[in-house]
Amino acid sequence: MKRQIRELAALLYERELNEELSKLDKHFEAWRTGELPPFDLAEKIHHFHQHPARELYNRFSYDATLDMQVAYGIVCGKLKAEEVSPEVAEALARHIGFYKSEM
Repeated sequence: MKRQIRELAALLYERELNEELSKLDKHFEAWRTGELPPFDLAEKIHHFHQHPARELYNRFSYDATLDMQVAYGIVCGKLKAEEVSPEVAEALARHIGFYKSEM
């Protein structure tokens, strides 16, 4: 069960990191076309490293909170129902209920 939760958390982490990197990539594209000066791009990279990347790392680096992260991923739709075994969904039912009540 713990292994499955860790695997789902890693998948969720990857998806959320990809979302943030896509946002950063838009700034790279603006830099490539000359719309964004290089110093501004450097600032965007610094901001990415200090904020979204660090926040995601902190969220997913503690085994004790991975079950909450996975439950959140299920409720917000970032993890698909078919990716989550019925056993994991049952084990996380309380956490899933919490997030459903908060959204």
